Amino acid sequence: MQPRVIDADDVINSPDVVRQLCVETGLDPDAIQYKWEVRHSDDPNVARMLSTINASTGIIKGLDASNLDIEAEEGKWKAEFGEDEGERLAGFVRDAMPDYEYLLSKRTRA
Repeated sequence: MQPRVIDADDVINSPDVVRQLCVETGLDPDAIQYKWEVRHSDDPNVARMLSTINASTGIIKGLDASNLDIEAEEGKWKAEFGEDEGERLAGFVRDAMPDYEYLLSKRTRA
């Protein structure tokens, strides 16, 4: 089987892509859930580890990277991590963009 590439923006914005991924991998597309109930765990270690996931109730629209500005992000990274580390992080992102673009060109589409 060929490896599958799925882009998070497609999961957020294109339910048909998720259905296509299910069809291609033999999963039941009718079992896809976009909304769910909050979950609780009695185990404090599990609760801590899964707190964000367990508190969620669905996929949040608007958190995609379509309007992401690396220059603006670099400013945020510098403010949070310091000038040198912010520049370093931005460099990693820029260096990874050709690989990201390649994988994006191979992603599952509806």
